[in-house]
Amino acid sequence: MNWVPYAAPLAVFAAVAALINNTFGIIDKIVSLIVFLRIKFSPHHGLPNIPSRTVVLVQDSRINALYWGPGQIGSKKFLQVVGDFCVTKIGSKEITLVSALFRTKRRLIFPRVTRGDVMVKDLTSVYHGHYPIPAGAITNLGVHFITVPDDGQKPGDLVADVAVIDQFNNHHWRYGLRFKHRDRMIP
Repeated sequence: MNWVPYAAPLAVFAAVAALINNTFGIIDKIVSLIVFLRIKFSPHHGLPNIPSRTVVLVQDSRINALYWGPGQIGSKKFLQVVGDFCVTKIGSKEITLVSALFRTKRRLIFPRVTRGDVMVKDLTSVYHGHYPIPAGAITNLGVHFITVPDDGQKPGDLVADVAVIDQFNNHHWRYGLRFKHRDRMIP
């Protein structure tokens, strides 16, 4: 039997099979690397007894608990976003909140994330700062963000997500918060 007419299709088939095998091998290596990196760089990798949830946030009930307003320094425009919450420490050890995140969705699915300040009310005084929250305690919490405005931001409600970050790098999110413009606080 003459195999010469079948040589080209068999060579193409062998090349395609090798390419598919290499592709799956590369995909397998990429997935293994992603899993390794997620485990290696997780906030609690190698640390014993680190809780993943340390606080519970509840929006303050005041009408001006969540608001935003425009600002300007020279020719630079910005948005000031402020939120007040009640925070409860869960667990048996005190915790310190170190930072906050403000996330808005813009242009399809790409969010804009801004880092901000978090101020916890001291349980023994009237002052706010980076005070620790003792186990089982409830106190007030304020977050403050300065962010770049979207073009054509109208004085309406601003819907965003807010997270506070504790000393263990746990992100405690509140989703879909509605920040009112400071001129529209009272309907």
